[in-house]
Amino acid sequence: MVWLLALGVLLVLIPANGELELESNRQQFYFRIETELLYFENTNNSLATGKRCDVYSKCDPVFYGYLDLEKPDSPWPGSIRRLQDHQYLSGHKNIDSAKLNHAVTKDLCGGLLSRINLRVEVFDHDLFTKSDLIEQYECPFVPDLVGANNHTALWSAHLQCRTLHQPQQHKLAYRWRVYRITPHACGLKT
Repeated sequence: MVWLLALGVLLVLIPANGELELESNRQQFYFRIETELLYFENTNNSLATGKRCDVYSKCDPVFYGYLDLEKPDSPWPGSIRRLQDHQYLSGHKNIDSAKLNHAVTKDLCGGLLSRINLRVEVFDHDLFTKSDLIEQYECPFVPDLVGANNHTALWSAHLQCRTLHQPQQHKLAYRWRVYRITPHACGLKT
């Protein structure tokens, strides 16, 4: 016989043999969080200040990003000091808008799965001068659908990141998926 008692967010399962098993509604497993930057749009060849990237050509955007699991609701930049110190995603020459298909992946090894924020920073790379900020984006989501593995995990719908400086001119689309992985696979490069 099994009794079920609700204690906060924990369910206590008491089997007939009397041994206790604890199971949380927000279970502690091993997860891989995958996000994909889909499309970048800079309609006016502009920087975060509103000025143009270049006078005679288009922007040269360089993308940096990371998945913030530690402080997803904190103000920019979240749990790290500078995005340039984190994951370089890609660089492009002479474009204002483009399809991206850039992946940002992170494993959660034994923690609780909750709110996540994909943070992205885009600079206009200049060869002879300091690079200028084009935009900073926050792309929050709550992984409410978790696949059993990478074959069964479904991608979310296409979502728009929140633009911090020029929301009328700069847009970034993304999607996400989360699935369980084994403890041995956790933290391994994919």
